[in-house]
Amino acid sequence: MNRNKGSSGRALPIAAGIVAVLGLAATVLDVGPARLRFFAAAAGIFFSAGLALASVLRPGDGAERRAEILALAFPAACVLLFAPLLAGELLGAGTRILAWLVRPILLAAVLFHARDAWRGEGRTRAPAPLLLLAIAAALLALGRGALVTLPSDALDHIAVIAEIRETGESFPSTSYYAEPTEIRRDARQGYLFPAAAVVGASCGAEARDVYDALPAIAALFFVISFHALAREALGPGIASVLALLYALLSFEGGILGTWFGRAGSPYLFAGPALWAGLLFVLRAPRPGKLPTIPLLFAGFALMGIHVFAAITALLLGFLYALGLLFAKGGRRDARRAFMALLLLGAGAAPIGIGRILASYPPADPIHTHLQGIVWVTEHLYAANPLLAFDRLGLFVLLAYPLSLLLAPRSREDRGVLFAVSITLLPLLVVLNPFLVPVLVPVFGYLIGRILWFGGNCLVLGRLVSDWASAVRRDRRLPVRALALVALLAAHGLFASSLWARDATEIGKRLAASPVRMSDSPGPELWADLFAYMKENLPPRAAVATDPITGYLIPACTPQKTIAILEQHGSTGDPRAPERALDMVRAMSPYVSGSETAEILRRWGAGYVLLNFRFDAPVTSFYASVDPELYASTLEKFRREPGRYRELFSRDRCHLFSFDPTGPAAAGADRPVLGPIAGPLPPGAREVREPFPNGILLEAAAAAPDTIPAGGSLDVTCYWMKERSTDDPLPYKTYLRLVRSPREKAESKWLRKVNETRTGRLERTRTMRNVLRGALPLADWPEGARFADTIRWTVPERLAEGTYDLEVTLRRSPLLRVFYVEDFFSEEDSFSGVAIATIVVRAGARRSGRGASPRGGSA
Repeated sequence: MNRNKGSSGRALPIAAGIVAVLGLAATVLDVGPARLRFFAAAAGIFFSAGLALASVLRPGDGAERRAEILALAFPAACVLLFAPLLAGELLGAGTRILAWLVRPILLAAVLFHARDAWRGEGRTRAPAPLLLLAIAAALLALGRGALVTLPSDALDHIAVIAEIRETGESFPSTSYYAEPTEIRRDARQGYLFPAAAVVGASCGAEARDVYDALPAIAALFFVISFHALAREALGPGIASVLALLYALLSFEGGILGTWFGRAGSPYLFAGPALWAGLLFVLRAPRPGKLPTIPLLFAGFALMGIHVFAAITALLLGFLYALGLLFAKGGRRDARRAFMALLLLGAGAAPIGIGRILASYPPADPIHTHLQGIVWVTEHLYAANPLLAFDRLGLFVLLAYPLSLLLAPRSREDRGVLFAVSITLLPLLVVLNPFLVPVLVPVFGYLIGRILWFGGNCLVLGRLVSDWASAVRRDRRLPVRALALVALLAAHGLFASSLWARDATEIGKRLAASPVRMSDSPGPELWADLFAYMKENLPPRAAVATDPITGYLIPACTPQKTIAILEQHGSTGDPRAPERALDMVRAMSPYVSGSETAEILRRWGAGYVLLNFRFDAPVTSFYASVDPELYASTLEKFRREPGRYRELFSRDRCHLFSFDPTGPAAAGADRPVLGPIAGPLPPGAREVREPFPNGILLEAAAAAPDTIPAGGSLDVTCYWMKERSTDDPLPYKTYLRLVRSPREKAESKWLRKVNETRTGRLERTRTMRNVLRGALPLADWPEGARFADTIRWTVPERLAEGTYDLEVTLRRSPLLRVFYVEDFFSEEDSFSGVAIATIVVRAGARRSGRGASPRGGSA
């Protein structure tokens, strides 16, 4: 018996020691792919070193203690990494202290686990199936790498990691721009990327390799930490296993979707620390000492990774403690839970206070403007729940109503109370129009993200386990039949949520919508251009380009840019809108060569990059890249050889060097394109519809008047600027096809149900930047008229019939704002003026998974 115990006690120390040895070797030997070397070094710290520290802090055995120790390993490793970085920041040493400690930490982990393995005194034993699942998830994530596409946060993060490695600063202000002297520290960024950059440098991994491996670390501990929390809440049976399965496969499409690819993002990477923190809050009411050190470590780790991850953990824990007040005999338990939350907050305080002093308030108007909300009245608003719901899919969303089935048991069962509290009560925060206006000025658009870490999967795990038990054991035939129907329906829906990919309207509602992000272009599309820039341009040279392309440059080349995409810049950059709008002007054929040269001189640009390697218009907050403007934009720069020397020209990408002292060409003071003059062309229908931003829709035209489903429609709007306004937010053109004649009695919800049933849309809309995003509205001369043509490919699943074509201008915050009527009324904030009647005929529908619609229901 003793021999078996010793053998079991050696298993985990041996495994952890091997991982630490491999991690140490990765920092010494340049062998194998860089991504794999970084993963080995990071796993050595997060798993081996973290486990060593955790087992010292929580000694003991038994299944519950093993789960605690394994879950605590992640926050403990964060402490090992972040504490030296915090010290370096306070002492002005940057990342150097941690750089000196990486190998000693790994060596200490090797020696620690070697000693335990030699003595057969492993402080905890590994539950083999759980660790095998965690390893499988990690290897799958490692093999896939990060999701690096234009809409994702990945390019922002890669640029930051690269700059940290280059400068040795934990929070450089030069991640994107060469000399941004006015930029303060980004309020969102913690110590994850400085730690990753240092560990990556120790094993010779570049920023892209580092970022590709981060999701594997997150996946490894997601399994360990979430299972520990589920086991504590639901018990050691099948319910906790089911909850883990649903969590792994449902959020953002899980293994089949984008979660593993996006888990290097700090808020998602913080998941294991968040689960660990909630685990110890959940355990706090038990008799005995409070788990003080684990709670402090979890708070420190959460704040070190992402500020709002710490806020989310504190808020969810607070909601659970509130729930305890209404449970049977729960007042004592609530007091201990509140004490645990104080400890969690105390752990977060050292980093949190420093962040407040260094980073708040945010200075970038793109971050601080009101966005991602639903207006309830003129002054009250709630957070837009769709920003969270679209990550989950219908199966996980069903946990909200199904939580009510568990509510009666929550007075007796603390685990059920926890699951229900952190599932239902966050809705009372996110959807509260009295509370959200108080929270948004502090936390901004992040408020809705607390729903990402709700207890939905815990609720589903508990219920499905109960239904399965009823099918097996309940003697009442009606109960067994009902439980069987619920069980089959739940897993049928679960299976559908895994495989649905927008092929039909029901598929759109089942699948987590960010799956479509994987269809967006990544840096590989411009590999030839970036290779040329790396080889031929000086490092850190400023390259002027549109903000969409500018987002690629700091992550993919040694060069810098002038403006980057939307909110991906620093929250501490007060000139971010100015940068973006100036780059829109510089790349616009509606702006003269002389004005363009002045803009480039003002921002210190040495090169100009035109990137039209897109098959369709790409629209962002301020900017667009429209293939229709390719020829006119290229002409603008080629006609001034004295200022611009073309260095690279391939497949609609053109790189020029810029000579700020070069001579202007004849006609440089005139733009290539400009306002139209004279009478409106034949076929243009007079409209004369004014909009609040001072723009008048003078006339419009649409052709052809009959199209097949999936066909293209050319819509031309003739805009005139009547007066100037100082509204800083952009306006966008919305086109909408609405069945005609309208049936006024039909509600929006009945139409949605009918669309889901038939798989055919009865209305659809699209959106574009005004004038192809090529000229800010503030730059339009008063009285000038511009012709703006949009080619719209309508969805293939648009139903046959006669439609009214509507157009409107809508104020467009970065994250879309809705009004309550948008969810219930057919006449909503997207309604516009009818400009044409369009007949839609049946089109040839493509089949298979590759047939992705180009539009959705409106």
